[in-house]
Amino acid sequence: MNAPNPIDLLFAGMDKLSPGDDSLSLYVLRSLPEHRFEVVVDAGCGAGRQTFVLADELKTLVHAIDSYQPFLDCLKQRAKEKVLLDCSAYIAWI
Repeated sequence: MNAPNPIDLLFAGMDKLSPGDDSLSLYVLRSLPEHRFEVVVDAGCGAGRQTFVLADELKTLVHAIDSYQPFLDCLKQRAKEKVLLDCSAYIAWI
């Protein structure tokens, strides 16, 4: 008998894995001094909700990194669904 993965039990199917929301992320980003980034790393990206905010706002390559493959799979699926948005062209997953 296989025991269920605790991460799946807690987070499966959840889009929002952290506190705050997109507007709070944008507020923090816009509070930083202006700078053009060549690359941004979203370490512990989860399902990528904030990854899309970063990519859309900064218009630069965002490397999305997470140790849990199902989260990355969700991010990849969301990127395919957002293909009409410019931000999906800026996201790479590792």
